[in-house]
Amino acid sequence: MTACKVLPKLIVWALCVVMVFGSMTSTVFGDIVNDASEEEQGSTDPLPPLILIPIPLPPGVDPASWMVDVPTNHWAYEYINDLIERGIISGYPLEEESMFEFKPGDDITRAELVKLLVDTKKLELIENYEGTEFADWDGVPGWAKPYIAAVAKAGILRGSQEAYGAFVNANNTITLEEMIAMAVRTLEVEVMVDGTSGTRDFWEVSDWAKDYIAFALENRMIDTGEDGSVNGKRYAKRDETAMVLHKLMQYLGG
Repeated sequence: MTACKVLPKLIVWALCVVMVFGSMTSTVFGDIVNDASEEEQGSTDPLPPLILIPIPLPPGVDPASWMVDVPTNHWAYEYINDLIERGIISGYPLEEESMFEFKPGDDITRAELVKLLVDTKKLELIENYEGTEFADWDGVPGWAKPYIAAVAKAGILRGSQEAYGAFVNANNTITLEEMIAMAVRTLEVEVMVDGTSGTRDFWEVSDWAKDYIAFALENRMIDTGEDGSVNGKRYAKRDETAMVLHKLMQYLGG
């Protein structure tokens, strides 16, 4: 039985309207479409659009089954399904049949990953973030500032060191090695790892990221490709992010 036959569409769309116009809590996997300035919006903290709709599912129905682009044989189905159940990630609502897209092969931004790590680690948001020392702080989206301040305080985010100071680069697409470094720092563990972790392209990994990547490979947070390479400088994908977050929660005892 399809999800649209289980719940009346009227209930689903009513929930959508409540979530959109009520600015309720959301996860990050969606586009930031509110580009207007704070003065135009009359708000100092514009939020991302609707991402998470807490629709009550019938017994025995996997949340990920509502994702039209995540079939049960997708390699990351287990991880995506688990994180949807926990309310950490969700998808893009479609207009037809009350279904969603997860877009597993899409990239994510640094700000989006920060939001997910805060939710995974259950860090306390820092609303009073005045004085945060990042050179590009004014360019950080308003909704992301409490999250970025929280991970910066926790030592998870250190910023990109450039000539004029440390930069958040919040809207930049995140690379795999950047994502792994932040995820491993969330664990608060020592990452002094010897060797090259058996990957054929380990020498291409940035020096600052080598210990993090080696730790992640040894602890099966990530896997190498079919050719034995990790390709750490490429952009991280949403399905990969789901796997890393799932395994991160296991290490954190979640």
